[in-house]
Amino acid sequence: MIIYPAIDIKDRSCVRLRQGRAEESTVYFDNPVNAGILWAGKGSKTIHVVDLDGAFKGEYVNLDIIKELKYKTGLFVQMGGGIRDKDAVKTILGAGIDRIIIGSAAIKDINFVKWAVENYDDKIAVSIDCMNKRVAYNGWKGISDIFVLDFADSLINAGVKTIIYTDISKDGMLTGPDMEGLKEIRDKTHINIIASGGVTTIEDIKALKNMSIDGAIIGRALYDGNLKIEKALEVATCS
Repeated sequence: MIIYPAIDIKDRSCVRLRQGRAEESTVYFDNPVNAGILWAGKGSKTIHVVDLDGAFKGEYVNLDIIKELKYKTGLFVQMGGGIRDKDAVKTILGAGIDRIIIGSAAIKDINFVKWAVENYDDKIAVSIDCMNKRVAYNGWKGISDIFVLDFADSLINAGVKTIIYTDISKDGMLTGPDMEGLKEIRDKTHINIIASGGVTTIEDIKALKNMSIDGAIIGRALYDGNLKIEKALEVATCS
């Protein structure tokens, strides 16, 4: 299982939100690149970056910072936030980002997702952000009538190989991930699943690994010191 330290960028700083609320943010690094350097120095090979400004605005904003992060750390960088059209996909992947995450646009236009997968294959992932088993959109500000499992089926049919699953109610709350929701998707699909939201303890990581979840994104628990990344990496990679 792969561990992805999270770097959320808002107002050009590395922050963490509570349940996706922009007004409830805590700044951890004035320069997000320094967060990437920290996690790389502690052994991480990957990073999960969200352009929060882009997610709220509807178009990416902080690509210059994310390019610098990629250049200075050499980490595998997956990026989401405000990726809504073909030009954004071409520009971001052309800038050297390893994988992009399509969110709201996947709900509105599945043909866009098909185009992205046909042209960029496993460089494309899609986020499934949910509240009460329904899919959220527009930086989590809206909740659709689409059920998570139905959305997952449509993504699989579009050729998507990786999804990032987040229960919004768990995000930034240090209460553990949505094991029930993750199990439902795992039991009914063979797609790669990256868990996000609430991953807090070594026990969480062990449980996700035992469930055959492919990756875990960890944010606040790392920044607050509740979870040491060295131990998380050790548990995730041991046989």
